[in-house]
Amino acid sequence: MDIQLVWTLKVAPKDENETLHELGLSWYRFEQKRENFEFSLQKKIRPAVWIQFSQIEQLERIQGVYPDAALGPASSFTEALLFAENQETGETLKKKVTQLLQMENEIDEMDALLREDTMEDY
Repeated sequence: MDIQLVWTLKVAPKDENETLHELGLSWYRFEQKRENFEFSLQKKIRPAVWIQFSQIEQLERIQGVYPDAALGPASSFTEALLFAENQETGETLKKKVTQLLQMENEIDEMDALLREDTMEDY
């Protein structure tokens, strides 16, 4: 699992470009820093939290809490994009998403321990 705050720009789809991400029927270019975009494009970019999933449960949890998340690519749905109004709200959103997905891991570990304890009783 990977969670990053990125700057996004909606672009035209290009089959040969592996640096673009297909999410929510649109294509996006991501950059870590706002300055990495040309100055003329900086008015069009938006901050967003990009999540790359490693488990289907993570996708389901994001869908449940953030139904407006852009999901993709269409062939696998292993990524999500949550847009923010500005960099500050993006950082807050990233923390919330991280806590949400870490909480899932803690619940899974606790559930496994409970099952293990229950099986020992039989």
